[in-house]
Amino acid sequence: MQRPDFEGALKEIVALLDAANQERLVRRITEEQIQIIAVTYQVNPYTEFAETLAEFYSDYLKQCLNDKVISEAEAEDLAHLKIVLGLNDRIVEQIHEQVVQSIYNESVAEAIADGRLDAEEREFLEKLQRDLRLSDEIAQRIYEHHAGKYLQLFFESAVQDERLSPEEEQELNAITRSLGVDLNIDQNTYSVLNKYRLYWIIENGRLPELHNVPLELAAGERCYLSVEVDWYERERQALVERIGNIRFFKANYQPLQGVEEQPILDEWQAIDRGVAYLTNRRVALRGSTTSEDIDLQRILDVRPYQQGLEIICRTGPSPYLAFEHGVDIFLVLLGRAIRDLS
Repeated sequence: MQRPDFEGALKEIVALLDAANQERLVRRITEEQIQIIAVTYQVNPYTEFAETLAEFYSDYLKQCLNDKVISEAEAEDLAHLKIVLGLNDRIVEQIHEQVVQSIYNESVAEAIADGRLDAEEREFLEKLQRDLRLSDEIAQRIYEHHAGKYLQLFFESAVQDERLSPEEEQELNAITRSLGVDLNIDQNTYSVLNKYRLYWIIENGRLPELHNVPLELAAGERCYLSVEVDWYERERQALVERIGNIRFFKANYQPLQGVEEQPILDEWQAIDRGVAYLTNRRVALRGSTTSEDIDLQRILDVRPYQQGLEIICRTGPSPYLAFEHGVDIFLVLLGRAIRDLS
């Protein structure tokens, strides 16, 4: 009994397919030709070479889609190949989904690359869907994936600095309208966005002023904020410790994620409890028995905590002000006030 010659059979089948493909006459391939090879070499090509036959079908489909259109003639070619190559419906559907969806994916990504989808681009995608014979369900799923991803990436980029400017928000809304997708954010994220809007306004807009504060203001001095604090101090730091990590002077707000809740207060001496006033010139501390003014030009750095901040000064005490709410707002305002000094 003749032994199967898998190598010879595969070589002859590949030669048959390649020749027909080069001449673009795949319909001349017949089932009889495949069967003759099967008998000659004592193999079952539909089981032994199933992967090779499916790969040929896939490659031919890609050739047909070079112009992103499947013509009637090409559709007949593909139907013929399906039969002679012994491919079942499931395999063919998988190949079409993979190849056709890949082309539509690329086209959708190109169409919305600028965050806009105009009428001409929308018409192009609709025609492409028809030409590719792609179902409405799959086309919509691909489009929503890319449009949603674009919107999400723009959003993440816009708020990476924990700011949301009017221009960024305007662009975000324009993308949403043009692409027809919504940004899915929960209530917590919405609250964070409101903070980012406020941070931007504080840093770039006109600062709010408090009037009728129990603080003697010099000519041109304006009070921006007051907050009840517990006031601590520790022994004077060496200058090298003070300037070991200058990051705040003339800088902006520092994120509070990842910082400690508060310093180890056993290392600090409680000075007083009272109110800290932030003006465009100083941080004024007014306690029940003690008062101190920290000129903004003396501030080298600010070390934030979840429940307060340490103001590191060039000279004199570097107090820790403990308070639970509004630490971020205090930091943004202080950064803006220091920046405005220059």
